[in-house]
Amino acid sequence: YAGTKKDFLMNNIPIHVGEDYVPRGYDGTLAGNMRFLHEVAKRFVNDTSMTFKNFIRFASVNPAKSFGLSKHFELKEGAEPNFSVWNNKELIPEKTFIA
Repeated sequence: YAGTKKDFLMNNIPIHVGEDYVPRGYDGTLAGNMRFLHEVAKRFVNDTSMTFKNFIRFASVNPAKSFGLSKHFELKEGAEPNFSVWNNKELIPEKTFIA
């Protein structure tokens, strides 16, 4: 929901986006992050010792494995991978491929 400035539903739960653009349930529970992945990547790579390669692994491959979706990261004949090509100098995605 990055970039969203209006209230929305997440899993049928009403989410309120306040003036600070922080999404919360109406009970005040945080409801995720409103930043785009490239913004988070820049912050991690520039402000910590994490490499871009590790950030991408932690943000994509590892969660996919935990949800049983690792087949989408296999680059072999007959596979149906989903991936993005990033400009690793500016840390922005340039193109995304979805099988």
